[in-house]
Amino acid sequence: MINWQKYYSCMLFVALSCMSVLLFAVRKTDKSLINPAFITLALWILFLIAYSVIDLGLYGLSDNFYWILLLWNGMFSLGYFVVYVIPVNRFYHLHREPIHFLYSKWVPVFFSIFLVISLFFRLKEALSFDPHNLFSAVRIISLARSEGEIESVPMWRLLCNRIASISYLIWFFYQWNNIKVRNIYVFKLLAIISLLFTANKFYLTKFLVGVVIIMGYKKKLKISSIIGFIIVVFAVFIIIQIMRKSDSSEFDFIRFICSYIFAPLTAFDSYILQSNSLISLSSTDFGGHTFAALFDTNIPPNPEYFENGNFVYVPTPTNVFTVLSAYFIDWQWAGILWAGLFFGVFFSYIYQRSKVQDAYKLLYASLAYVLVLQFFFDFLITRQIWSNIKVIIILFFVFYPPIIYDKQ
Repeated sequence: MINWQKYYSCMLFVALSCMSVLLFAVRKTDKSLINPAFITLALWILFLIAYSVIDLGLYGLSDNFYWILLLWNGMFSLGYFVVYVIPVNRFYHLHREPIHFLYSKWVPVFFSIFLVISLFFRLKEALSFDPHNLFSAVRIISLARSEGEIESVPMWRLLCNRIASISYLIWFFYQWNNIKVRNIYVFKLLAIISLLFTANKFYLTKFLVGVVIIMGYKKKLKISSIIGFIIVVFAVFIIIQIMRKSDSSEFDFIRFICSYIFAPLTAFDSYILQSNSLISLSSTDFGGHTFAALFDTNIPPNPEYFENGNFVYVPTPTNVFTVLSAYFIDWQWAGILWAGLFFGVFFSYIYQRSKVQDAYKLLYASLAYVLVLQFFFDFLITRQIWSNIKVIIILFFVFYPPIIYDKQ
């Protein structure tokens, strides 16, 4: 159903026009579909059009939301152009080569062992909890453990899980280098099974986005393949959502789309509209929400703003507020300005360096999910920062250790 009243908004046209101009300028500098500025601008343009044209029963977006989103995209694009005009690839950098062990036939065997161990105990727990719905059981156990309702896993199991969790990096390495060693297909099968059995849409998105990025580097990515990728992702997400339901209620596709994709925009906008009347509860002066994962300051932005724990109703319930939320809560408009610039410089530098060094290709493939999930939450700093740091350490000190200074 078309909601023309929401569609004809002056600020909507201003935002779409400005972002379209920026998108055109980015495309003039780089035609790649995996360019970080292209991904960011194209994603937000599509989301604004879809949100405004399709009536999903959500509240309309305010002018302040469009201004903030325009500031974010403008600063991101500025960061991209700054990196583009600076010849970063002409500077001296540490020369890196992959360790020879990565080409060994024993690498897939090594990671397959830890994948099997991780799968075995996860399956064992799920069977003991609810043998009739394993996906739902895995989800419930994971949530209960994260909230401290059940005891954490032993240290040795945690270590096995951590090793198994970096299997996707090995997958990306094999995919980029076209490596076909013995036992690789068994490893890939176990990795896929493990990924699906987590019943976690976040990890699945993280992996699939990385695969698409590697395809882009190998010049195998087209618009049609991206559309096909989106269709497959939606189908898998719906299947996972249905299979992990703990009751027999009918699956509501529209509610699913609203809750996971569009409601975060409305939730953040509703916070903007009430921010002047709400008292900021950042626990520190340096950003209690932005750096919550670093300093264990994960507190609700404003308790009185929420009606049910950490959910807000817009009117669809959601507990995520887009990538913009933490920066706006902590620093208001200034937070959007510096964070947008930082994101643009950070991802654009990795992207430019990836054109000459393979380590950066794998790093970009591993972190590109942050760009794709901007509509959902911030997974670069606010969430997943320790995981992202771990990826950087593994790639630049284990997989591709520095050798000598060299001009790349």
